[in-house]
Amino acid sequence: MTKLNKTLRYKQFTGTVNIMPDGSLSGEVEGLRKNHKYEGKTLTELNLQFKNRVELFYNKHAHYGIKAKSKKRITTVILPSVAVVTIIFLLVNLWLFYLEGLPFNALISGEIQPIKEQMEWWDKASSFFNNISSPLLSFISFTALLYTIHQQTESHKLSLKELALTREELEMTRTELAQSTIAHQKQADAHEQQVLDAQKLAEEQRELAKEQQRSTQVQQFENTFFSLLANHEKSLNKITEKNDGLSIVDRELSKDKLKRTEKVKHYNFFECNEMTSYFIVLYQLLKFIKTYPHNDNIQEDNKVLIEKKYTSLVRAYIPNNVLVSILLNCIIDNKTSAKYNKFVAYRDIIERYSFLEHVSIDSYSEIIDLKLLGNTYSVDRNAFGENVGLIEESVKSEVILFYKNIIQSKIDSENHLKEHEVIKLKKM
Repeated sequence: MTKLNKTLRYKQFTGTVNIMPDGSLSGEVEGLRKNHKYEGKTLTELNLQFKNRVELFYNKHAHYGIKAKSKKRITTVILPSVAVVTIIFLLVNLWLFYLEGLPFNALISGEIQPIKEQMEWWDKASSFFNNISSPLLSFISFTALLYTIHQQTESHKLSLKELALTREELEMTRTELAQSTIAHQKQADAHEQQVLDAQKLAEEQRELAKEQQRSTQVQQFENTFFSLLANHEKSLNKITEKNDGLSIVDRELSKDKLKRTEKVKHYNFFECNEMTSYFIVLYQLLKFIKTYPHNDNIQEDNKVLIEKKYTSLVRAYIPNNVLVSILLNCIIDNKTSAKYNKFVAYRDIIERYSFLEHVSIDSYSEIIDLKLLGNTYSVDRNAFGENVGLIEESVKSEVILFYKNIIQSKIDSENHLKEHEVIKLKKM
C-alpha cells in the first residue's frame, strides 16, 4: 500500500488517500475510530465515500448536539438572539424612564399622591405595556414560527440528504453487484474455457496416446509380417525348387495329376504334403494381414486398400504356376464330397485381396480338363481384380478350343465321321 501526498477535506474533517497493490484506492477519516475507512476505484468515488463517512458520523451523533460549524448558523441563530436581547434592553430602558412616575415612589417617600395622578400613571403604563407587548409578542411568535419552519426545513433537508446518500449507496451497491456479476461471469467463462482447454488437451493427449499405441501396433505388425513373409518364402522355395527338371508344383500340375473322374470336378492337393503346407502358410499370412491395426474411423474399402499393400508384396514373390495352383485350390463345388469343399474361408480371403489378379491359365490349356476349367466360375470376379476380363476371355477360348479338339478327333481328313464313331452312333 502506497500513501499519496493528497488530502481530502469535508466539514472540518480530513482524509488520507492510499493506493492498494491491485490499483484501487483507500483511505481513513482522521480523528474517527469507527467507520473511518473507505475505498473506491477512482478518486471521485473515493471522495464520495469519504463524505459519506463524515455524514454518517454527524447523523449518528446529532442527538448529542454535535453539528458541523457553518456560516448559516450566524444568520439563523445568532442574529435573532441579538435582536431579542436588543429589544429587551430597549424595554428595560423605557421601563426605567417611566419608573419615576410610579406610585411606589410616593409610598417610599411618604408623600400621598392624588388618586387622579395615580390613575393617570396606571393608564399610561397599561397603554405603554399594551402598545409594547402586542408587537413584541407578535414578533416573538413570528420568530418562533420562523425558527420552527427553519427546523422543519433543516430536518427535511437532512432527510433528503440521507435519502440521497441512501440512493447513492444503493447505486454504488448496484454498480458493485453488476461489476461483481460481470466478474463472476468472466470468472465462470474463464473456468469454462479452462475446462474446455483441459478437455481438448486431454482429447489431444488421448489421440496422441492412441496414435502412439497404433504406431507401436503397426511396428509390431510389420515385424511379425516380415517374419511370416520369410517363412512363406522358405515354404515357397520348397515347392518351386526344381529337382530333375521339375518342381513340386509343376509335377502337381502335370497332365496325369489333373485327370479327373466325373465326380471330382475340382483339384485338391491333399496327396502332396509340401503343397498343403504351403497353402497353410499362405493362408495364415493373409489372415494375419487382415488383422492390420487400422484407425477406428476408417472405412472398410480403405482398410482393404491398406491391407493390399502387404498382400501385393506377398504376391510379388509367387510365380504363375503357384498362382494357378491357388486358383484350383479355391474352386468350390457343393455337389461333390465335403472333403473337397473345406476352403471357403481360403477362397474368401483370396477374393478380398484380388490375389489372382496376375494369374494366367493360357499355358495350361492342354492339361486342365473342361469340367475343372468350368468350375473356375465358382471363384468370385473380385479375386482377379482388374484382369477379370482377361481371365474370362481365356476360359472362353479354352472351352472353344476344347470342343474344337473333340470335333477334330472324331472326323477324318475329308470332314467325315470316322468309322468307329459311326458305329457308336448306330448303337445309340
